Amino acid sequence: FLFFPFARLYGIFLSFWPIFALGIVLAFLFERKLTLTCMIGRKAAPFAAVACLGMIAGFVLYIIGGYHINSLAFALFFGVFLYAAGPVDSYYLAKVYGSKRTIVRGMVSVAMAFGAMSYSLYLIHGRVQFLSMQFVRQVINTNTILFDALVIALTCGFCYCFYLICERPFMGNNQPRQAADVSSTERGSAPLGAPTVEAVAV
Repeated sequence: FLFFPFARLYGIFLSFWPIFALGIVLAFLFERKLTLTCMIGRKAAPFAAVACLGMIAGFVLYIIGGYHINSLAFALFFGVFLYAAGPVDSYYLAKVYGSKRTIVRGMVSVAMAFGAMSYSLYLIHGRVQFLSMQFVRQVINTNTILFDALVIALTCGFCYCFYLICERPFMGNNQPRQAADVSSTERGSAPLGAPTVEAVAV
């Protein structure tokens, strides 16, 4: 993308390919279980927590200092942050999915659904939202907050269907991962079917 005029790159988003590549690398590491938990065991969670807090503090200071960060550098930073946050996320999911409160498990399940369909949401929301508007405007005034809320909800519903029909079948048998599979040191800490950050990253 450094050597071609923008007109030739429009539509193929070549400038974003390095960022997508970082996501692919991150998904590969999680899929192959090349994680901090597998490498250093029980010490991974506290180490990851300290590392993530340090990265957040450093980033905030960097931005407050008035420095600019380009998209590729931010993607690299965020990828490292997600990798480091893996043990913390797995520990959190194990605790939450073990909660006896149905509302807690339900809220986390909704959040995980958004994570699973995030690529489909990113990919087609720009077009699907207009279809949603056509449906909602038949019953709701367009100048209301309720109209916007229903359009967003219906768009997310369409995108989730797209994820189930068009994206998920190509994921094979590797999705979702169980939180209990993250490490042999965490056996029995999460109920069957609890997804992990590894599944979301893919």
